[in-house]
Amino acid sequence: MTILPSTMTKGEGLCSDHSEAVKAYIVSNVPVFYLYHSLEEACKYEEQLEKSGLQYLRFQAAAVVFDAPINILRESEVIIRLREHSNPFSANEYFFSSTNSFPIKVPFDADEFEEFLLALALMKNHKDLSTFSVLSLCSVLKVADYFECPNLMRLIYSHLNKHLSQKSPSDVCEAFDILSDFTQLQKQQMEREGLWNFNSSS
Repeated sequence: MTILPSTMTKGEGLCSDHSEAVKAYIVSNVPVFYLYHSLEEACKYEEQLEKSGLQYLRFQAAAVVFDAPINILRESEVIIRLREHSNPFSANEYFFSSTNSFPIKVPFDADEFEEFLLALALMKNHKDLSTFSVLSLCSVLKVADYFECPNLMRLIYSHLNKHLSQKSPSDVCEAFDILSDFTQLQKQQMEREGLWNFNSSS
């Protein structure tokens, strides 16, 4: 399995020029979405994407722009969600071979949306989500719930169950980064009562 973020410049393939770079995420040697740090940067690559023959939708999360293939979004029901809830967009504007349109803004951090698109690509390519941490899975689940993606949500639930089924309560709290919710006195009380097994470092 290949999950590879690469920097690319127009017409030059792989390179290390981060000043004018688009990050291409590749699964099984196929680019599955592109990430840009500005809309201007994204526009430079429209011709390159048009030559691929694929249809893309452009999104913006925070200041980051994404071009995602429509076939991944359609299968995950993201397109249905957008058609029902994105008032500025008509049905005809969803399907286009180029990306010369304003991005669809989504209410998530760029990292959250990036992980969501990567999870969609892995699911489409019949790969598991073992590379994701518990916290990352929860972030993806939040975006998947917003876009009403039942298949991806079921896959995430399955992986969360695998991650947590053999964990102690303290391990679960650590996985979800919530140990700080307990005071030292509360930890000591629960340890005395045999209700919790905190790490010595917590």
